[in-house]
Formats: sequence, structure tokens, C-alpha cells
Amino acid sequence: MVGEKAQIALEYFILTAFILVAVSMIFTFSFLNYDQNSTIVIANETISKLSKGVNVIYARGKGNTTFVDINLPNGLESLEIVHKCRYPTPEQGTLTECKNSSGGPADYGDLNFSIIKMNVRLLGGTSTILRKTNAVIWEDIGEIALSSYAGSNYSVRINWNDDGQIKLEKV
Repeated sequence: MVGEKAQIALEYFILTAFILVAVSMIFTFSFLNYDQNSTIVIANETISKLSKGVNVIYARGKGNTTFVDINLPNGLESLEIVHKCRYPTPEQGTLTECKNSSGGPADYGDLNFSIIKMNVRLLGGTSTILRKTNAVIWEDIGEIALSSYAGSNYSVRINWNDDGQIKLEKV
């Protein structure tokens, strides 16, 4: 009789341990999945706010400025501006850092439009998020592109100056 009680207790113990392991695995998977999804949502929201801000300034015309509050996601690897050349050469492809005939940077007028590109580090690798703008953005986005600001909130000034250049600057 004592042996039967011990066997039943051991079986309950093994069953309980199995259930706890299964529940903890489900919880861990859910937590990691939530973290990855929230990173993607924050990155999409940030890129969307920046591109909408650029498009608003482009629609308003030269001399206008607006401010956009953004939140850079954890895992930010890079934030950069990529251009579509007005007259791309075959070796440049479709999205590239446009070059002039001597191999240097293209003139501002040679660019057709800009794309804001963000690379975010996720558990399974890197995810790239792109948003097209209607305008050409001046390439130097300065401190905004620093991955040391990942996980922080701040404001970005989007300015179309008298030189005809739309710039993004950290405030």
C-alpha cells in the first residue's frame, strides 16, 4: 500500500513537472514573440512619422519647418537615407548612393526621391524597413542615425531651407 502511494506521488510529480516545463516554454516563446513584434511596430511607426513629416514639408514648400516626435526601437542598427537616381546607370541599380560621372556623390538635382531606411536587429537576424518620401532629403541625417539612441524618444526638426534642401536634425 505504501509503495502504491509513492508511485502515485511520483507520477503526479512527473506530470506536474512536465506541465510546468510546457507552460514555461509557451510563456518564453510568447514573451520573445511579443518583444520582436513591439520592436517592428515601433520601427514602422518611427519611419512612418519621419516620411509623413518630410512629405508635409515638401507639400508646404521652401522655408517651412515641422517637428516630429519619434521613438527609436531597441535593436536599432542603422537609420539612413537612400536615394532613387533620376537617371540611374546599370551598375547603380534602382536604389543606390547616386554617383556622378567622375564617381563622386551626385548633385542634389540628380536625385529623384529619397527613401528612409532602418535596419533593426531581431532574434532571427536583421529586418529592414523602408518608406518612400515624395521629396529628396539631404543625406546627412547626423545624430538621428546613431544607434546609441536606440530605445530613446526625442524630437526631429524637418526643415526645407532656402537652398532647396530638406534636412532632418535631432533637436
